[in-house]
Amino acid sequence: MQVSPETMYVVVGSVVAIVSVVVWYYRRNKHTLPKLHYVDSDLHRHILKTKPGFTSPYRPPCWLQNNHLHTIIATLVPKPKVTFKREYVNLDDGGVVALDWAQGGSEPISDTSTILIVVPGLTASADNMSELCSMALKRGYRVVVFNKRGHGDSVLTTPKMQGFGDAKDMRHCVEYLREKNPGAKLVSVGSSAGSGLLASYLGEYGAECHLATGVAICPAYKTVEFFTKPLNVIYQFLLLSSVKKILKKHAKVLSPLLDLDAAYSARCFMDYDTHVYCKIYGYEDVFEYWKHNDPLRNYRNISVPIMCISSMDDPISLGRNIPFHLFRENSNWLLATTSKGGHCGFLEESTLTPWSDRLALDYIDAVLEFQAADNKL
Repeated sequence: MQVSPETMYVVVGSVVAIVSVVVWYYRRNKHTLPKLHYVDSDLHRHILKTKPGFTSPYRPPCWLQNNHLHTIIATLVPKPKVTFKREYVNLDDGGVVALDWAQGGSEPISDTSTILIVVPGLTASADNMSELCSMALKRGYRVVVFNKRGHGDSVLTTPKMQGFGDAKDMRHCVEYLREKNPGAKLVSVGSSAGSGLLASYLGEYGAECHLATGVAICPAYKTVEFFTKPLNVIYQFLLLSSVKKILKKHAKVLSPLLDLDAAYSARCFMDYDTHVYCKIYGYEDVFEYWKHNDPLRNYRNISVPIMCISSMDDPISLGRNIPFHLFRENSNWLLATTSKGGHCGFLEESTLTPWSDRLALDYIDAVLEFQAADNKL
């Protein structure tokens, strides 16, 4: 079959036009600096001066400009293999929490090496957070992943699943780590729903939180707004399927307290939380539960430096819910936003590793440096 010159010209011209548009669009978006929202302070000047990542562009891959694709691909990209050693911590009510300690690391550690507490997302576990854990190990941190009751393939010894913003179990583990490591600083990074738990913890325990600093990656900010606004049907289905899977794993322990069939049949989080967490905690309705578990319910009580990282195209933790005014009112708060990144994606074009993880560790490094220098004065 012979192709006429005219047809070839049209085909080549069309390809060139398409490539030109893609290249133009990519160049326009790839050199986007993160937007920083903060109050001028000695701490923030130190961060901007010493950590170039805050003033350098975030470059997502040209083929990941769509927020849904970016979110999905980020969960599929192979992560570094990290070995974890599990430790169970007994709670006062007979429950247990699993702590997964990341093993290895190229930097020497000691009893005074900083401990990074990683708080995963809604149903995530240590393996899902291995990229962050691997990066932190290379910087000399001791890294431990906090698993909520029954999560991370851990045992459930009492008929109780931890609520969205219930910080009591995390408090118990932080005090445990502090007692076992009196010479070490404690810091934390929360991802997605884990960042909501971290914010709840910092607000509830204030100056007595025992953490030097924290980073929240893709937080939902306000629980009521997050759960009452219609969530994308696909994401809602996937998230509900994940939490139901964990519920089924512990059906024998939970069945005396919960109507599990009703929970399994829930088609939205309003129904699921009504049948599970309202029953466990004794709330009258789901709105009371969400109100008492809102990550920002005690935000005025947060006393340590905290950074939030959000993407304006996040399809789950929507950009319109970001309370920008809080970062203009609190001298210890810093918000970094990007135009692209999806939900907990932030993949970089050259390595396909999360830019957000690197920035989170840069922030923690800078805060610890600043605090150390301030203590010497």
